Amino acid sequence: MRDKLIRMAAAAVGGVVATYVMRRAMGMSGKMPAQMRPPAPTQDPGHFMVKQAEKLVGRFSPKMHSGAAKSLHWVYGLTGPLVLGALATTLDLRSVRKTLLAGAVMGAINWAAGFAGWLPATGLTPPPHRVPLGKSASGLATHVAYGALASLPLALVAPRFTA
Repeated sequence: MRDKLIRMAAAAVGGVVATYVMRRAMGMSGKMPAQMRPPAPTQDPGHFMVKQAEKLVGRFSPKMHSGAAKSLHWVYGLTGPLVLGALATTLDLRSVRKTLLAGAVMGAINWAAGFAGWLPATGLTPPPHRVPLGKSASGLATHVAYGALASLPLALVAPRFTA
């Protein structure tokens, strides 16, 4: 149990750092060449999800709405790394190479869940087959890098403190 908690803590640190870097990168995507710029959602996905919740439970105050919308980016960004940390033993992530590869795969899954899954399903982005290849590829590459970055503490730090 102690080792799992250490792996989860390392994964959480990786998730926070990678999500921060990803949020910064997304803010700079406007500087990319147009043919490589990932498609921007029609509205902020966090605000969209909070609006959906408000339909069920009633309106939030503007401050609560904004806080909830911003926190959803962090929840989304931390979920994959935490799952990876929880499954590290099951996946036999004993080497740096294998852990970074698993992180990259997790990032690709994260991209697929969003940009090939719920974002097009809700109309926030077009489906990937309707987006030029360069735009989809750059978004996928960014998410793969996010996953590899998120897995670094799990790969490099957790082994020093676990059996």
